[in-house]
Amino acid sequence: MKKESNFKYISDIWGWDEDYQQEDFTKDFNFSDFSIIVFNNNDIGFIQIDESENTINITEIHINANFRGKGLGSSIIREIIQNGISKGKKIQIGCFKANERAFNLYRCLGFKTTASTETHHLLSYSIPSVKTLESKTGGDGG
Repeated sequence: MKKESNFKYISDIWGWDEDYQQEDFTKDFNFSDFSIIVFNNNDIGFIQIDESENTINITEIHINANFRGKGLGSSIIREIIQNGISKGKKIQIGCFKANERAFNLYRCLGFKTTASTETHHLLSYSIPSVKTLESKTGGDGG
């Protein structure tokens, strides 16, 4: 799944080295961080989330090409945003600069670009502070 999602970007930037990619995936694999994405009783992808005291980092999200563009990824990310809001945590996600589809999706979901490298965008969804919410509701919220 990860190869299907990233092959074009990785091969265009660095060239694809199958042994390296397998080793890197195995090194990063931690059952507690990974979840299988299931739709209609089919395993269609996976997501890796690293949660710290102040941040939820969506490290990986990959959906089978046949299921992309159906709102499944958006739904999953919206759920993570709601989880972050309830916990008062910032949500982060990154993507290859060349992956304009993912970048545009993240921006539409409310993520802002916080950093860029030569190859990647890092985006954050910041939870509004109480003061910000009060100013939008006209003061005391009631």
